[in-house]
Amino acid sequence: MSERFSFLPRLVFLLILISSSPYGFSQGADTSAYTEGYFDFETGKVHYLDFGGTGMPVVFIPSNDRTAFTFEDFAPRFTDQFQVFAITLPGSGKSDGSPNLAFSNFDLKTEVAIELLNHLNIRRAVFIDRYFHVPVYLAERYPDRVAAVVMMTGFPPDPYSLHLEEIMAKDETQILEMTERWNQTIVDELPDLVFEPEYIKGEKSISVPILMLRHDQNDPLWERDYRGMLEMAQWSVENPEDFPDSLSREYIQRLARDSVLQQQVKAFYETTIQEFWEQTAREFYQTFSEVTIVELSGEEDYGYYHYMRAPDMIEQPLREFLRSIEELKE
Repeated sequence: MSERFSFLPRLVFLLILISSSPYGFSQGADTSAYTEGYFDFETGKVHYLDFGGTGMPVVFIPSNDRTAFTFEDFAPRFTDQFQVFAITLPGSGKSDGSPNLAFSNFDLKTEVAIELLNHLNIRRAVFIDRYFHVPVYLAERYPDRVAAVVMMTGFPPDPYSLHLEEIMAKDETQILEMTERWNQTIVDELPDLVFEPEYIKGEKSISVPILMLRHDQNDPLWERDYRGMLEMAQWSVENPEDFPDSLSREYIQRLARDSVLQQQVKAFYETTIQEFWEQTAREFYQTFSEVTIVELSGEEDYGYYHYMRAPDMIEQPLREFLRSIEELKE
């Protein structure tokens, strides 16, 4: 059963606000590599960049509140073989809309991506995103308009999005319950994230090709999630005013200093959370039959920002995948 996004995405949102990446917020210093355009949407004007090129259309979708200018250095690498665009989602940069739209409304993000194709009179394109939400929706809802999708994080949908109630039922540490209490105190301040893919409701096969770029230095997913919880716990100690609910604040602050509780929570993540990560991965791979996973090598883990921090590392596998999709069209 699909669930509302809960504490984890909101935690990610908070950590973004705490330490925003310096990458990707340029407003376009070198305008020679692209032309700017706009089209009308229900939220108002939507901004995009046209990098030129010929061949199969490729659309880059930025994450969170980043803009099309995020890709002004990376996207031109592909114009020798492809027609390349990048969109600024509603609520970001030069696109109209409420700021929260850039973080929250996956349905709207999906529809605006298709509207860009309509505006450009393009029948099908490859869509490249950092996360899984919009690519999954695009592949499910518009297989006739989507030649392929690329997930640059390399992870399938997370278990918190799809199986939160089941996970909480097995949580004897109360970590999820307490973070949910904290979440409810700030529900009006952070976006209400909803991810409800059709495939999770039953057996369904989707043949849209997917490329997942995964760095082989990434920590196990349960460990990444556990580390995020510890970071939130430390944040609660340093910024108690951001945790108005006294019960959740006391618990989360205790997590920052109580080694016994830390070990209990860690064990829960290492077993239960990991099991649900494996379950959601199976559900994903059973639905999307044409999945290509590329393990990126390198001593440094560039997180989710390979295209900004190590573009040379992902250009070739991405180019090879795009070529393979273009060959299928011929």
